[in-house]
Amino acid sequence: MVDTDRLLNTLFALLEVDSPSFNEDKIGLFIEGLLKETGIHVIRQDYGDSFNLVGKYKNPNSPSPPLILSAHMDTIEPTVGIKYNIKDEKLSTKGDTVLGADDKSGVAAIIEVLRVIREHNIQTGDIEVVFTSAEERGIVGAKNLDYSLIEGRYAVVLDVSGAAGTIVKRAPTHHTYTMEIHGMSAHAGIEPEKGLNAIRIASEIIGRIPDGRLDEDTTANIGRITGGTATNVVPETVLIEGEVRSQSVEKLTNTKDTIFKTGRSVTKKYPGASIEIKENEEYRGYSIEEKDPFLTFLKGEFSKKGIEPIIITTGGGSDANVFNQRGIKAINIATGMEKVHSKEEYLDLKEFFKVAEVLLNIVINFKDFAESTP
Repeated sequence: MVDTDRLLNTLFALLEVDSPSFNEDKIGLFIEGLLKETGIHVIRQDYGDSFNLVGKYKNPNSPSPPLILSAHMDTIEPTVGIKYNIKDEKLSTKGDTVLGADDKSGVAAIIEVLRVIREHNIQTGDIEVVFTSAEERGIVGAKNLDYSLIEGRYAVVLDVSGAAGTIVKRAPTHHTYTMEIHGMSAHAGIEPEKGLNAIRIASEIIGRIPDGRLDEDTTANIGRITGGTATNVVPETVLIEGEVRSQSVEKLTNTKDTIFKTGRSVTKKYPGASIEIKENEEYRGYSIEEKDPFLTFLKGEFSKKGIEPIIITTGGGSDANVFNQRGIKAINIATGMEKVHSKEEYLDLKEFFKVAEVLLNIVINFKDFAESTP
């Protein structure tokens, strides 16, 4: 029942609207219009830096606990001037921008499912749609979502790479940190011996702390280094920005402790130097049990379409992390996008169309699942 031509055209229209994080006004207005065309009541929930869209469909003839469908509106950059082509049933750009299938493929699939339900007068349970903002900047929209607007306790999030049938059962806890190293400035040509080079201290710290893939559960990364003012000044201050992710809170804590202890011990070697460390929890991890009823239901819907479920653990976060933290059983499924966050990003259209078909069946059959699940 999914109209693949219409679905693709909707995706094209979404891709052509530039929507970097915290600048989702244009895409939000466009999506709001699409939702209203499907008969969805739309609430724009402003939270200061941006906004989320919450859509509600209530079936007066068959009320039931609502299923939440969710994707995010923003993309990473660059997307301005996007030009795309289709080759071997794969949608990609000409190479000057990212595609933005992350996560506009998820948005388009949800819109198409709602259209099919309306035009065929399909009887479903209640549906809630959550389109968040600034997901790419630390899941900001989901963190600022007004959860009093949401009644559903189950959510399908469409925001992970992979073929149709890819389902995330585990995602990590993610902490970010900064280490600000303070040395002493001096004229680099006249009296460098009176200075204390913060960049050298920072480089020693970076060379000694864990980095990359540490084990099957844990990764660490230094993402940014800023400091110094000019070549003729011994740099006084350097800021190191990094992160740690792990499926294990214990491993994450131990890795952070190692990083911070290393930073302090190296800095202590240099009289007059100091270090200031700050950390922040971006989101908490989650793990869905293999026999979880909702996971079993989703796997069954893919299997009915002849698609083998692929259950994965991911190192990335999504709105599903925050939803699960807020007591909503949220499971993230793939849309067919690949190589996201790069100019090589593409969308496998065969897989994308399969996902839309399965999502339609998930929405249709969720009412029976909800009524049979305690």
